Amino acid sequence: MEEYQPHHEEVNGKPLQLLCQENPRGQEDLDMTDPQQATFIIKQIGFNVDEAHNIVKECIDAILGGVDYNQNNVNQWTAAIVEQSLTHLVKLGKTYKYIVTCAVMQKSGSGLHTASSCFWDTTSDGTCTVRWENQTMNCIVNVFAIAIIL
Repeated sequence: MEEYQPHHEEVNGKPLQLLCQENPRGQEDLDMTDPQQATFIIKQIGFNVDEAHNIVKECIDAILGGVDYNQNNVNQWTAAIVEQSLTHLVKLGKTYKYIVTCAVMQKSGSGLHTASSCFWDTTSDGTCTVRWENQTMNCIVNVFAIAIIL
């Protein structure tokens, strides 16, 4: 099995939609309750970073776009960003558990450094970080996706 290459519309020369319809035994119907078949498909397709990035960016733009930093609204903004991002990710119908974090910080000239580390299967699990800013604030959202193997 070849290693997953992110951001491709094809895996092993086959369109992704065909992979979702085929399994390692060549049967037409995929049984996601079969751990071998589910693992094959998830590892071939992997976590779509671009799709998650676009979802999160749209949520941030909808909530923070056009507003200035106000410490009284930060809790509401961060809660809305993580809840809306999570809702849209879940609506994709993929077999992942998601963790979404959000930090909003007023621009003041001070530095902001973040780091994360994960021990997981890099062929099926993934992470996405979205950095967003305007003139008054910075926003950083992290999405962690852990594949559910039934």
